[in-house]
Amino acid sequence: MDGISSPDLVNALVPHGIMSGYGHFYAARLIEALGIDLEDGVARLSFVHYTSEEDIAQLLEALETVLA
Repeated sequence: MDGISSPDLVNALVPHGIMSGYGHFYAARLIEALGIDLEDGVARLSFVHYTSEEDIAQLLEALETVLA
């Protein structure tokens, strides 16, 4: 995301109860080919079959706050 690093985004979501991760996730060559710094990497959010609509609403609210 422009304007915020992956580590900063991940850390900013923690107080909102959102757990996420960042890194290259074993796709280092792809990350480099996309011109992304390997130290910064990409942020990842995981969703599974029991992710609720409330979980998604919480995430969207947190992203709106963090990215504002």
